[in-house]
Amino acid sequence: MQENRQNQPGAPAEERAGPELRVARMYFIRGQAPKDARFRNAITNPPCSGNSRVVVLAGKKTSIVFCPHTLDSWTVPNKGCSEMEYAEWFDDLVDMDFGKVAEAIKRAWLRFASYGAAKQYDLAASILKRLGHEPPCDTPAAAAVEDGKKSKGGKDPEKTTVPLRRGTKRALVAEFFLETASVHEAMHKLELTRSGVLSHLHCIHRYNGFGYEVVGDAARLLVPGGHKLFDGEGA
Repeated sequence: MQENRQNQPGAPAEERAGPELRVARMYFIRGQAPKDARFRNAITNPPCSGNSRVVVLAGKKTSIVFCPHTLDSWTVPNKGCSEMEYAEWFDDLVDMDFGKVAEAIKRAWLRFASYGAAKQYDLAASILKRLGHEPPCDTPAAAAVEDGKKSKGGKDPEKTTVPLRRGTKRALVAEFFLETASVHEAMHKLELTRSGVLSHLHCIHRYNGFGYEVVGDAARLLVPGGHKLFDGEGA
């Protein structure tokens, strides 16, 4: 396993943001960093103190830091926080054994699920699939969605629907949730707040007639059979 030594403090943060999914070694500090520190830490409740291997979903301005051992995540700025500024990135896809990261996620999944701990299983499932691994089982929230249980805000489809116009933010949200997916990941990928994601789902129902279900961090769009979801002339 080789470390990319070019990604050291002092290089522009955008250069280190790189591909959307990366693995890094990050140094964590519990509480606040000393006032005279060059960079302040964005994560004050990390899984440990010291170095830890994490998965990073990189965005333009912020990134999601995901711990494969606790299935917790934090959204941090790409610039100015110690976690990203001092991260050591593992970029060689040949030498980096992503299988070990995936196995750590699956072990943590089964351990926490065995005693009903509330963890970010939907985000973990998405990361596992990107690493080429299947999740150990359905996520609790996704299973609830599949069973037809919806939280407050879920809506059934209308009898009449209006196709969405491709290229709009609303269409991107609709496409993201064609299958059960993580709201947290949608926030990161589409650069929206949680309320922004849910507002788009609400608008898809109100103006286009398609339904949706939300349980915890999982959501899914409901498209009736025979109805077109996208149309260049749609709303």
